[in-house]
Amino acid sequence: VPYITFGFGRYFIDCDVSREYKMYEAPNPPLIRNIEVDMDSTWGGHIGGGLDIFLPKKIAFNFEFRYFWADSDIHERIILRDINTNTIIYQERRSDKIDLDSWMVGVGIKFYFGPFSR
Repeated sequence: VPYITFGFGRYFIDCDVSREYKMYEAPNPPLIRNIEVDMDSTWGGHIGGGLDIFLPKKIAFNFEFRYFWADSDIHERIILRDINTNTIIYQERRSDKIDLDSWMVGVGIKFYFGPFSR
């Protein structure tokens, strides 16, 4: 059974890049560099389609694809501190838009139960 899907909604974004931006020391003078990144939740939509191939009883093999579109604001804060005094030497804040458009392709098995099952 082929189908199409579309929708619009709020995308809640939890972006943690702390592992990618680990704190490290730089020689001469000894500094600690911290980078904080934050992305805002945003509104977006999707459109796609799929195919359910029904197997015996209440089971279907599923193939689906979707295209998502959304943009989000991203905020970055860079802080350089003296390692001995923990004093902030330099601080910079940047903001920009990030394009979150993407494709999703999925394959799965569906189990139907309840009054709407076959």
